[in-house]
Amino acid sequence: MTLASLGIKNSCLIVLLCVVGLTQPAGAHHSSAFYTDEMVEIAGELVEVGWRNPHSVFVVKGKAASGEEILWKIEGNSIFNYLRRGLTEESFPLNAQVKVIGFRSSRDEFALEGANMLLPGGIEVLLWEKQAPMFSDEATLVTGEPDKVVDAASEDKGIFRVWSSPNGIYWGQQMANQPYTDAAIASRGSFDMLDNFATRCEGEGMPRIMLTPHPFEFVDMGEMIQLKAELYDTERSICMDWPG
Repeated sequence: MTLASLGIKNSCLIVLLCVVGLTQPAGAHHSSAFYTDEMVEIAGELVEVGWRNPHSVFVVKGKAASGEEILWKIEGNSIFNYLRRGLTEESFPLNAQVKVIGFRSSRDEFALEGANMLLPGGIEVLLWEKQAPMFSDEATLVTGEPDKVVDAASEDKGIFRVWSSPNGIYWGQQMANQPYTDAAIASRGSFDMLDNFATRCEGEGMPRIMLTPHPFEFVDMGEMIQLKAELYDTERSICMDWPG
């Protein structure tokens, strides 16, 4: 059994959901056309973890009311958000018995947008950082360390370092008030919601690739600056002395 066998090919489905864009109670940014406000709790065996950006995927094997074995597909946050809170792939042990609370899909009977997961030993993980604890009476909440700002002056690296946005700052907010050209504004009318870079599983270009909560790094290459983005492992070259 693999994520591909469950209908999840790489990050195509997940990226498509990101583009549609509407907030959910769990703090995600996905369409209400796919995830509803109906919150459910499931229990079962964690049989697969898709540890990747832009979103992780957990597969839990459980049983329907009829006794039939079913596989729940649970979408979580990006691994970057988990690493910030001290969570690694090993924090989600395979074959462990878990409980999950999430928002049911309106299109897939056994798909959820995960909100909370209760791990063995009474450890509760918020699958989205803005989600409130749900197993607090029986769990130890994993919160992680607060973000720390480096002493940039003493490091004296200029822009050549790893950058990321604070938790809670999302690209939609960052892009809302940019000085768009008339041509860019006019092009919005021709954007195809069903055929675009996300539905084709193509990595994002500039400047969108920089407007994510995922880290990116500027590397001094002499006459060129290299931009490395964690999202999609994208690399861009910035020419500082372009002829003409």
